[in-house]
Order: sequence, then structure tokens, then C-alpha cells
Amino acid sequence: MIRVCTILLIAAGLSATACSGGGGGGGSSPSPPPPPPPPSGGWAFTGSLNTARDSHTATVLTLVPNAGKMLVAGGWNGTSIFTSAELYDPVAATWTSTGAMAVPRKEHTATLLPNGTVLVAGGFTTSTTATEKAEIYDPVAGTWSPTGSMTSARVRHTATLLADGTVLVAGGIPSQAPGTFILNTAEIYNPTTGLWTATGSMATARQAQSATLLPSGKTLVAGGTSGTVPTELYDPATGAWAPTGILVTPRSFHGALLLPTGKVLVAGGVAGGIQGSVPLASAELYDPSAGTWTGTGPMSIPRSGPTPVLLPTGSVLMAGGLTAGNVLAASAEVYVPASGTWTASGSMGTARTAHTTTLLPTGQALAAGGVESNASRLATAVLFTPTLPGTAGNWTATGNLNTPRQSHTATLLTSGPNAGKVLAVGGETASDTATASAELYDPAGGTWATTGSMIDARQAHTATVLVSGPNAAKILVAGGVQPNIGGFVPVNTAELYDGVAGSWAATGASGVGGSQAAVLLTSGPNAGKILMAGGLVSVAGGFVESDSAELYDPVSGAWSSTSSMITPRTSFTLTMLPTGKVLAAGGLTTGLPTTAAEIYDPATGTWTATGSLATARAAHIARGLTFGPNGGRVLVAGGSNDIGDAITSFELYDPATGNWSAPGNLQQPRAFFTATLLPNGGVLAAGGQFTVMVVTQTAEIFNPRTGAWSLTKFMDNGRAFHTATLLPQGQVLVSGGQVANAPSVLSELYPTTVP
Repeated sequence: MIRVCTILLIAAGLSATACSGGGGGGGSSPSPPPPPPPPSGGWAFTGSLNTARDSHTATVLTLVPNAGKMLVAGGWNGTSIFTSAELYDPVAATWTSTGAMAVPRKEHTATLLPNGTVLVAGGFTTSTTATEKAEIYDPVAGTWSPTGSMTSARVRHTATLLADGTVLVAGGIPSQAPGTFILNTAEIYNPTTGLWTATGSMATARQAQSATLLPSGKTLVAGGTSGTVPTELYDPATGAWAPTGILVTPRSFHGALLLPTGKVLVAGGVAGGIQGSVPLASAELYDPSAGTWTGTGPMSIPRSGPTPVLLPTGSVLMAGGLTAGNVLAASAEVYVPASGTWTASGSMGTARTAHTTTLLPTGQALAAGGVESNASRLATAVLFTPTLPGTAGNWTATGNLNTPRQSHTATLLTSGPNAGKVLAVGGETASDTATASAELYDPAGGTWATTGSMIDARQAHTATVLVSGPNAAKILVAGGVQPNIGGFVPVNTAELYDGVAGSWAATGASGVGGSQAAVLLTSGPNAGKILMAGGLVSVAGGFVESDSAELYDPVSGAWSSTSSMITPRTSFTLTMLPTGKVLAAGGLTTGLPTTAAEIYDPATGTWTATGSLATARAAHIARGLTFGPNGGRVLVAGGSNDIGDAITSFELYDPATGNWSAPGNLQQPRAFFTATLLPNGGVLAAGGQFTVMVVTQTAEIFNPRTGAWSLTKFMDNGRAFHTATLLPQGQVLVSGGQVANAPSVLSELYPTTVP
């Protein structure tokens, strides 16, 4: 059933309640209201841990009732190693105790699994002895349970969540006793069975190395106490390791992460791979396409130990750590990939190392615990708020929705007394609750007013303006899903909104519900009809993607079947081509993103395969371009990959050749975002999920003449699952969405004159 949950989450942008499993019955409490926007830039103290600790782990949770909270587990105070764990609530800025682990541990690993539970493995259980034991934290129950033990005791190893949902653990040491050997072995944890199995061994034994999952699905292991040796790539398809480029500077106890550019940044650590050696200020970049390392700008001071954090701005935060002369640092700095340079970013207030630094759903980074200069353990925690470019005079707040909503639709009315107004309808309004309500935005006054409610509550539906027949200018709303005890059910009903009367009327029901895609046909015998395809169908024990396709006739108000797609899919895109044919691209099939694409010909009512995307993706955007050398092509960008991480790349489809090109990347990864075709032919991408629990304020514009993206002014609020509507006045109205982990009423406007 995990895959069923994944389908719903990606297809509809639904709350994680759908996957919390286990019976229960309705009624999770609504998400708390979002906190006020944080001040831009700088550090501020927040609530302190209940227990001072260092060498612990920190993991942001995704399942209600603790979704968005951060789990801290284990660590020590210099004498005792802890079993205790606690949760940080970013909304209340407080810590509360949660269930204790069965095994005390420090310098262990913690991995968020696809089902929302957390796997901890290994670590020191005494000052010198590591453990092979592992256990699972259940965020719903707040308790730990044992799972299978690793084949080897290990500490200072790495743990990497792979694209198939398994976990790769590599390297480390079994103890710190004299004569201890470093491990080159690796093993795989299967969450379904709870068992570990050995996989290929690295060519070089390593401890305190880094491991980074690449977009290719391979894992890059770099450095460690191994001297000047090649870094290595693990291929999950073969279970084998292969050498790749050599670091410019051998290092261990460093930081590493994947940048939006697709390159890997490695920074700091200690020289020569030996603990206690001189800390490093240098940084370098790994290029997966070339398999090589090159230097980039150094940090202002050497740092060993801090965890790098990729901020929603696309820059990288490094804070604290051990610096030259065994002095601890309180300072922080930020790496800007575009310039390859670091800039000072204030002080944490207290020098610390062996702490955790973690990106929260608010877009802030939380540094928690650690050890300070006098060797005392810290309970304090500090929040870093990234500095954002000025937004005054660019994005501007406008009237709030009357009902908070996400995964809704917002459609411009084209005729009648309400022409030029925007209809927002349906969506998720609270955890486990969809709404039938609707409201109208009046650009003249910047206000929302309620209008007639739909017959059926729904979210993740489609909304299309009809252009022919007796229902011309009415809005057809169809499909979607409704919450149900333990999950969601597809909705196959459809209804029409009359902008003159402000009322809804039922129309023919489609054969399939769920998260479908719809497009207005513009040519051939079916011009004026609505093509709706894909979605979800019920099967024993859950739902599967559908390959069906149907046509809605606005004259008769009835649906008729047309040829089925070649690939069943949901959370995909349908895009009208200049030829009048329709391109279906990407989406989920059998619960995983696909590269498959196909063309629907309205004249024959048939689908034919076309070139495949370079990158499998779902929850992406697709827009037909109208200007410049890319006019007539289709832009596909962003989306989610196999494990739900946002994608940076974009691709262009050429209808003349049926092929895709992959010319570059967005300025940052994003999924569940909006893309608006602007009057000048550009495309405005706004917001979206940056990671599973973090939404972004950033926005960027695609220039069809240059074929490149550039950042524009940031929104006032980070959001995902929102809507964006081009107004007749030339502004873009963004409304609702998930803000601070809850459906929102907030709306804002982007003036398209801003570069």
C-alpha cells in the first residue's frame, strides 16, 4: 500500500495523512495556523532542547500528527550516551520528549524512509564500541521498534536512501579500540522486509566519508580516512562500485551535498583523511557528466564537522565547526553556486561543533545542540533565516481567500457580468477535508467574494472554460479526489459553473476519477470538446493509474470514450501542440515517474508513442512556447523523481522531430509549482516543493529566446500546490496553496513588467 499512498500524494498534493495508515478514523486535527513570516536574514535563538547533547541526528518528519516537526535522537553529554529523543515544533518553537530508543547511540545515521518512518542504524553504544543494531521510529505513534540488524557493527558510516526506497550503508569502523580496521563493506536495508543484505564492497576502506545520491540514481562516495584515492560510484542496478575522479584535496569529516546544477559540493573537513589533522577551508565540485573534481571558492575559515544545508534560495549554509588551532567557530557563511564564492552570514551566538543543522519546512535552518569551547554540551538551538532579495514593489499582497485551500483550481471567467474575475474552487481546506466552496477574485478591488458551491467537494480536479455550444463560457470542473477514512477515493462526477447565475449544475459523469489531465481540443471533428485522460481507478486494496481517455461534448453534456493511452498515468501533463495534436508527457505509472510520452490525434482519436523524456518525472509543468527560436516547442520542467525529491532539469520537445533536448536546469529544484505563460512569451515559475517538507518563495523566468532561466523577485510567502492565473491587466495572481505546512488563504500579485 505504500505505492498507493505515493500515487495520491504526488497526484493530488494531498496531506501526508493519506499515508499514515492504520485505521483510525477521521479526524486528524487541522494543521495549526502558519506562523508570521520570519524576518529576512540572520540568526535568532529559539527554544532549547530538553537535554544538552552532541553527535545526535536530526530528521524532519512527514507524517501527521508530527509532520513538519524535527526529530532529534541519541547523542551524548561527554559521559553518557543517550537513548532519548525529542521533537522540535517550528510553529510553537518548542521541544517535547518522544519515545526513547532501545539502544543508546551516538554518531549513528538516521534516514527518513518513503513511508514516513525513520531508520536509525549503528553508532557508538559505548565510548569505543559500535553496534550493528537498527530501529524504526513511528512518527504517528511516537515510538521505536527494533528492525533487522546490520551484518556489521559500524559507526562513522554513511546511509543513503536510494531511488527504489532501500537504504545503502557503507564504510565506517566497528569500534575505536586499538588495532581496529576500517570497513570497505556495504549493505542494503529493505524497509519492506526489515532485513539487511550485503552488496558490493568499496575498493577503498573508508570512515567519515560523504555519500551523495546523484540524479542518475548512483551514489557518490568521497573522501574518508583513506588518503589520495579515487572517489567511487555505487550502481544499484549492479550492486557494484566503480572508481571516478580524485578529490583535489583528500579530506574526511567534511560536508557534501547535491547542488541544483547537478554538481556535488564538498567543503571543509580535515586534511589527509586523518581525524585531528588540520581543518580545511577549501571546497570543490564534482561534475557527474565528466567524472571530475575541480576547485571552487574557499570558505573564509577552515571548518571541520558542520553539516551543509541547501537553502530555498539555492545557496548553501555552513555554520560553526572546528577551525584552525582546535578553536570552535560561531560564524556562518553561505556558498553561492552562480559565483562560486562564500559570503559571511552572521553568527550563531555560541561557537559549536558536533551539532546538527537542518532545513525546516519554514525555509529556515535550525542548528541544534553540539559541544562548545569549554567542552560543555549545548541545549541551545538557533534559527537561520535566509536573506531574500527585496520584494517591495514587485510581488504585492492582495485580498485573502475566504477559505484556506490547496490543490484547488483558479480559472479566469471570459464573459458575462463577472468577466475578468477569477473563480477559485474546491481544494483541500484542512487535513482530511476537501471543500465544495467557490469564490471569485475581483482584480478591480483586490477582494474575494463567495459564490455558489459545487455539488461535490473535490481536490486535485480539472477546470476548463468551454468555448462552444449552449454552455460556452461556462467552466467544466471534473474528476479529482475526496478524502476518505484511511485515504482518498477518486471522484468521477462533473459539473458546470454558470458565471452569470453564480451557480453549479451537474453534467455527465466521466468513467474515471482521480487526478486526471484535461485539455480543450482546437481542431478536427472534435474541436471544442474536452479531452480528459489518465487518473486513478479503484482496485482491490487501493488504486492504480488509468490509461483511459474520454471526450466531453459541451453540446450534449455527455462523455464518450476515445482510444486509451499507451501508458497508464497520473500526475502528468497534456499540452496542445501547434498542429492541434496533444502531447502527454511523464507522470506516474505503477507508482513511479516515467519518461514515456505520446501524441493524441483528434482527427483519428488515436495515441502514438513519441520520443521519451530524458528524465523520468511527475508533478512537473508543461507549457507550449510561442516566441523566439523555441516557438512551437513544449517546455517541461521540474517535478518529482522516484523518491519524491524535486528535479532541477528542464527539457524541450520539438513536434517536428518528435525528440526532446535537455538544454539546462532551473535555478533551483521544484515540484508542485506553477508555470504561467506571460504576454511576452516568457514563463514564470513560482514556488513549489524544494524538498518533501520545504516549500520555496523563489520565482524564476524562462526566456524562450535564450533558452535559459533567471531568478526574479521572490514571493512574499513560500508555497506549493497553489494556483497562478494571468489576469487581463497583465498581472499574475497566485492564491492559496500549502504555506507553513497548512492550506492557506494568502494571495499575492506579480507584475509582469518586473524582469
